[in-house]
Amino acid sequence: MDTLAERFAEFHRLHPDVKLHIQSGDADMVLERLDRGLADLGLLLGPVQQEKYDYRKLPQKETFGLLMPKDCELAKQRTVHLNQLKTLPLILAEQTFLGHRELEWFGSDYSSMNIVATYTLIYNATFLAERGVGYVLCLDRLVNTKGRNLTFRPIVPRLSAELFLVTKNTRYFRRR
Repeated sequence: MDTLAERFAEFHRLHPDVKLHIQSGDADMVLERLDRGLADLGLLLGPVQQEKYDYRKLPQKETFGLLMPKDCELAKQRTVHLNQLKTLPLILAEQTFLGHRELEWFGSDYSSMNIVATYTLIYNATFLAERGVGYVLCLDRLVNTKGRNLTFRPIVPRLSAELFLVTKNTRYFRRR
């Protein structure tokens, strides 16, 4: 979001009368708003495999890891190995199970994992992690841990996702 905020700031300086409205949500909500004409642009982990959208891949990749209490035993490690996820109580994004973000590195059988909760808003999941309910699978820098009993540890081998700006294909991205 920091990169987009920088771009929005440049845009706003050039076009001060244009108002921006930023709304957070999962992939389903973003795509629905695009489909209904309620949003002009969406930011998604992707790509979304649908022909009715145009995409622009952003240059950076986002890194997956676990959000956890900074005073827990696992926080003493600099990284969390992928194999460790199978034994930990996990808190996953609800959309993980809806087929939009297939987490192939878990394999196809989620039933062998210890999923203690799901979330739609990461903010709510932070409180569960802080109280030791489970470890939140999320992207790095998604949560400001400053002043909270939270820390983030990346997963190794590195698990990352590309980011895409998405519009309906009735609009288009200007080619450079």
